Amino acid sequence: DFNNSISAAWKLCRLAGTQEAFKWGDEIWHWTESQRWSLNLISYSCLVTLLEKQKRCTTVDEILENSMIATNLRPNEVVLGGLLNCAAERLDWRRADILWKLLVIERHVPPHFLAYMAYAKAHFLAGRPRAALSIMDSLLATKCALGYKFAVDYLQCCLLVLHASPSREN
Repeated sequence: DFNNSISAAWKLCRLAGTQEAFKWGDEIWHWTESQRWSLNLISYSCLVTLLEKQKRCTTVDEILENSMIATNLRPNEVVLGGLLNCAAERLDWRRADILWKLLVIERHVPPHFLAYMAYAKAHFLAGRPRAALSIMDSLLATKCALGYKFAVDYLQCCLLVLHASPSREN
């Protein structure tokens, strides 16, 4: 199947993370534009996460705002989580904020547990534990099912914030 093969190739390029892999990903992208098949949501998800990994944020935003909509596809929570995770891996909390605003606030993509945690991770790894804690508090307010991993991450964040802010109350 066209989309399965394209998606797998783009995932491989993203995981390899080399300039050669990124070049191959671009070649595949340009090749797909000349094919009679169109990309589905899974393929677009793989493409935008590959481009986000390369810090091609403007291109990602254009695809999210134009290309996907032109083909009647809406970014979903999987796209959101993948993009936020790429921003977290780059320690780019500002980009994570932009993606959250674009997809959650403007496009009304409902974030799921993993998207919240990727968003919090972007702030936490960038040295912003208070912001990460605020994001995790927002997740708590959704009343979705949380597991032990959330509890561990939440407590870790609390301890870091308290340790970094010594005061009589802390």
